[in-house]
This record gives sequence, C-alpha cells and structure tokens, in this order.
Amino acid sequence: SDQRAQEAAIRRLADDRAGLVERLQRQFSGMPFGCAVMDARMRVIDVNPAFERIFGWTRDEILAAEDALGLIVPPDVRRDLDPDLADAAATGSSVYRINENMTRDGRRITCSWTNVPLNPRKGVSGGMFAMCEDISERLATDRELREREARFRALADLAPVGVFRVMSDGRLIYSNPALARISGLSAGAAADYGWLAALHPEDRARARDTWALLQRGQAVPPEETRYLHADGSVKWGQVQTAPVMDENGRVIEFVGTVTDITPFKEIERTLSERIEARTVELRPGEDRLPGDHVARAPDAAQLDRRLHLGAAGAARWSAQREAGPSAQGHPGFLPSPAGLDQRPARHLANRGEPAQGRLHPGRPDR
Repeated sequence: SDQRAQEAAIRRLADDRAGLVERLQRQFSGMPFGCAVMDARMRVIDVNPAFERIFGWTRDEILAAEDALGLIVPPDVRRDLDPDLADAAATGSSVYRINENMTRDGRRITCSWTNVPLNPRKGVSGGMFAMCEDISERLATDRELREREARFRALADLAPVGVFRVMSDGRLIYSNPALARISGLSAGAAADYGWLAALHPEDRARARDTWALLQRGQAVPPEETRYLHADGSVKWGQVQTAPVMDENGRVIEFVGTVTDITPFKEIERTLSERIEARTVELRPGEDRLPGDHVARAPDAAQLDRRLHLGAAGAARWSAQREAGPSAQGHPGFLPSPAGLDQRPARHLANRGEPAQGRLHPGRPDR
C-alpha cells in the first residue's frame, strides 16, 4: 500500500510538472518579445515565434545551426558579447545590453537584450534565458524628434518675439533669448516655476485665472501682461498660448509667444496725456482761444440757439415759395431764386446757347 501511495504521488508530481511545462510553453510562445533558451555551452535550444519574426530565421534553422548566435550577431558585436554572457553565467547576474543585430535578409537592426542565467551555481553555468526587442523604429523616432527639437530651438533662438514651452503643470521647460529680454529673467532663472517672479504683482492673479482656463482646455485670447524687471522698469508683452495634445487628445504641454508691445504702450500713454492736457485747455463757453483764430466748438446753449434760428428761417422761406411769384424777400442765409436763375443762364451763354425760355434773373421758375 505504501508503494502504491508513493507511485500515486510520483504520478501527481509528474502530472503537475507536465502541466507547469505546458503553461510555461504557452507563455513562452505568446511572449511579445523575442525569447531564446541557451544551454550551458551557450547553444540555442529553443526560440519563440516573436524571435523568428524579428530575425527572419525559422526555429528549425536556428536549432540546426552549429553557431546560432553567429546568424544574428555581427562579428564586431560578438567580440564584446561573449565575455559579457560568460561573466553573467558565472556570477548569476543578469545582463542588459543594447546592440546591433543582423536579420536573415542582411539588414542591421538595433535590439535591447535582457540575459538571465538559468539555475546559477557558483562558477557553473546552467544556461541562459534571453529576451530581445527590436527598437530600431523607436530609436529612429527618437532621433527624428531630437532633430526637430534642434531645428525648433535654432529658429526660436533667432525669433524676434519671445517663445516658450510650459508643461501642463506649469513648469517652464524652454524660453528663448527674446523672452529673456522682455521678462528680465534668463532662461535658467525662468525655468520650472521661476517665470512667475517676472510677472507684475498686479497681473499675477489674472495670470493664475488664465492658466486655470488653459488647463481646463478652454481657448484664451491674447492678453497683455506686464513684466517687472529688477531695476524697477516695466515691459509690456502680448501673450498668446496654445495647447499641444497627444494622439488621445490629452494636453501634454503648452507653447506660446510673447510680443514686446512696450513702444506702443508708451505712444498710447503720450497721446493720452496730450489729449488730457488739450481737454483742460478747451473750456466750454469760449468761442476762441486767447491769441489765436481757431473757433471753439459751440456749447449746448449756443447750438440750440443756432438750430432754432435756422429752423425759423427755413419756415419763412418755405411760406414765401408757396405764396407765389409776388412773394418778396428771402432768408439771408439761403441763396435767392434770382441767384439760382443767374447760374444756369450764365452757363448756357458760355456754351453759346440762347437763354430764352430758361430761368432768368427776376423771373419765377416755369
């Protein structure tokens, strides 16, 4: 009975082991990373489908090769790789590397590798489990982004307006020389949250409100902001900010420009002072300035009086027109019918045409 119990226990262990191996095999086959298993002599004894996709070699071709690593590792890289793997196997420590590899069609790709010793014992190699990922596209994208960043900075450094980049939490990560001249802070002093110190104290509350609107995704029109310099001088800037979003529509940072409008503000102040001074000089009720011949604008009483006289005269003239040809007299400030008669007659005479039957001086219109 004891023997049967032991045999039953052995069968259960075997079944458990088989189940575990099956589960590990499924995980191994479904891994999104390339995986390879090497024995104590660093010979490849298994690879997963992702490994085949990365390098283009089939599992059977790799397992049949005398030196499988030679199929995927260039000779110049192999000189550094072999000592690293031997050291990892001997010490039991994992090794992380980024190096170039070869594909079956001869392309060179860049892969990241994580090499983990199997069953490590002091001074004895139990084999190696290696995971790899093709990061060629990622590196190309990073390289392109760095080039774009370099071009952006080169253009921004030459721009006559201030240019800045601010993260969504308000940290300044870039400002150009023009912004340093406007704000009075160097790029280093303005970095992170240092730019807040440049804002005029009276404008800081409004800047916080504007920032809150931007963080909520609301559009904010350009606004004028004052920058207080260390010497007490003030610069005016027109600030315009726009969000930069990721592919999911989330705001990742803000970019903006600051235009120096200080000269326009100085002109505006000068004109305002001149208008105010001129307004004080021009007092109501006086027709002319002392010592000059420029007529003043009439005050309200004078304007009402002139309008009343003009209306009365127009009424008298209209009544005379309705009375007929015998009506005498015309308002003194309106042209007489005689004057109107003379102008057409003279005009026709100058053209050599007879004036008979036309308007004549002293004759009513026909």
